[in-house]
Amino acid sequence: MNLQHTIKKGKLGNEVYVKDSKVGGYTGFFQDFPQIVSEGETIKQVQTKLWNVVYDTLKHFLKKDETNVAV
Repeated sequence: MNLQHTIKKGKLGNEVYVKDSKVGGYTGFFQDFPQIVSEGETIKQVQTKLWNVVYDTLKHFLKKDETNVAV
């Protein structure tokens, strides 16, 4: 199996984009955070989705932290 991939340097390290030659489109993930995965038709679309997941995750944890602050 020959997978085509593209690696871009980003603010969270390397972003890896793998082309799906059978179905089309791309799957992307952060090399240092392989649990964060997204799919899309283009690399730009996948990159946007990945960063939206990071934003939503951080927003969730920051909001959760605010509710646990002792008064």
